[in-house]
Amino acid sequence: VRNAGDDTLKACYMGALMDPDVGEHADDMVGTLLNDSVAGVGWVRDVGFVGDNDNIEVANARQQWELGTPGVVAYKFLESPKDPDGNPLGMTAFKKFTIDIDPVTDQAQYLTMAGYDYRTGVFSPYDSVDVAPADKRFVQCSGPFDMAPSDVKVLIVACIAAPYGDEGETWESRRTQPYNAPLVDLARAANSAQFIY
Repeated sequence: VRNAGDDTLKACYMGALMDPDVGEHADDMVGTLLNDSVAGVGWVRDVGFVGDNDNIEVANARQQWELGTPGVVAYKFLESPKDPDGNPLGMTAFKKFTIDIDPVTDQAQYLTMAGYDYRTGVFSPYDSVDVAPADKRFVQCSGPFDMAPSDVKVLIVACIAAPYGDEGETWESRRTQPYNAPLVDLARAANSAQFIY
């Protein structure tokens, strides 16, 4: 993003929004690998993902699903805006919502990207524990940063698909396994994408 204006823009945020509908849209769940250790992989950063609650989808006439276990779809920040010292800001907020609480005004969207619950004004930047399946979406954000005239800020995002657990395995049972073990395929893909980038 380039500031094409004559004024310095203060406290800016950038983000990537995902509304993937993994299989049947009504039973999606979301999660993060903010700066987490994954068994057999090591540390993984700046990943937001969504998957199916019960890890089962059935073929249907509308051909929304053909076969196999759903897995997860994820965003991985490969490059993010930098702080004044040149350090990447990374993922500074991860906010999940459903259609009934989508932030639709400019103010609500800004507060969400800044890590607030726009409905309450409470600062809670990482909605990392998901408890109920629904038609979910998330926004993965980076900021704040200032942009002087002609400044350019970059956000590069990898979109990754990976297996996540066995067919019929609940989100809760996958989420609570030691060392994020079911996320090993996603973690490897995320770290490989970062290495290649």
